[in-house]
Amino acid sequence: MNKKTAPKKIEIINRKARFNFHVEESFVAGMQLLGSEVKSIRNNSVNMGDGYCQMNEGELFLKNIHISEWNQQGFGVHEPMRDRKLLLKKRELSRIETKIKSKGYAVFPDPIV
Repeated sequence: MNKKTAPKKIEIINRKARFNFHVEESFVAGMQLLGSEVKSIRNNSVNMGDGYCQMNEGELFLKNIHISEWNQQGFGVHEPMRDRKLLLKKRELSRIETKIKSKGYAVFPDPIV
């Protein structure tokens, strides 16, 4: 018989974020990734140490996150420190943008995978 195996647990933790900041509100967002980045994330090759989010022309981007290059990749190597677009609803984006413009608010990634 063929037993089904449980999917591999992916753990990406940003320990600094919850220690340095008070979390007032959380959002769940998708992220635009390349195929090699997805495979690197599955191998837990991510460093979120100094990651932050920034608004640019009404869109939210994740910056300063290092996703290592996948070692078995043939061509089209991705840049490890590139900006990645976060996928949110317009209502959520406008809410975040108004909070960012307020004094003392910041947006940071805190993955729950």
